[in-house]
Amino acid sequence: MVRNALLVSAVAVLLVSGGADPGVGQISGEVRVYRWDLTTLDGPGLGGFGHALLIGPGGGTVVNTRFIVEFVSLDAWDAAGVEISLAGPIEQPDGTVGAEVEVTGADFGWSGVGHFEVAYETDALNGVIAAPDGFPSTIWSMHLNDISNPYIGHFRALRIELDVVGLVADETCVGDLNGDAEVQSDDLQYFEIGECPAEGPCPADIDGDGFVTRADRDILISIFGTICPVAP
Repeated sequence: MVRNALLVSAVAVLLVSGGADPGVGQISGEVRVYRWDLTTLDGPGLGGFGHALLIGPGGGTVVNTRFIVEFVSLDAWDAAGVEISLAGPIEQPDGTVGAEVEVTGADFGWSGVGHFEVAYETDALNGVIAAPDGFPSTIWSMHLNDISNPYIGHFRALRIELDVVGLVADETCVGDLNGDAEVQSDDLQYFEIGECPAEGPCPADIDGDGFVTRADRDILISIFGTICPVAP
């Protein structure tokens, strides 16, 4: 979901990289890459911040995160001011769920005006993926301080990759009732409160209790703007 009439689109692609080195500790097992490509970041207008909810893996342990970014800075705006944050459902030692990392152009070594590219890695989001209470799947949140501005600059590309051991791919999109790959207000027209049929799908039963209720509606509303993955 993006403010100021700018468009963000994303796809999640599951890639296999068998035998790869996790690069963190002595974790063993096949490391697989879960990737979000956000490639439609440039658009008309004077820019504005961007926020997107992304469907992530259904389970596993994150052992490394990469930000692959290409940015063009214009006029006198210093590319060191680029800000990207990513928050995910990572289990903490105290049992709570949630971890966040914020990276900037300065972290990338950027300074001044021009065309910049980087592949930046961090272990700040390492840990076990665990769905927060009340959510049917794992939702990740990404925020940009600016998307496209004729006086500041624009992203030419942005890709985020998670290296995951024991990856459980989430190939469904809870809440996308009309199949357009996004959870948004049009899905509400397919929402009918009542008991699920004895046979067949019941996509509006988001909490899986066999009934479509206001609780399911509240969950759907809470994840409005979620961008669905594309099955590998």
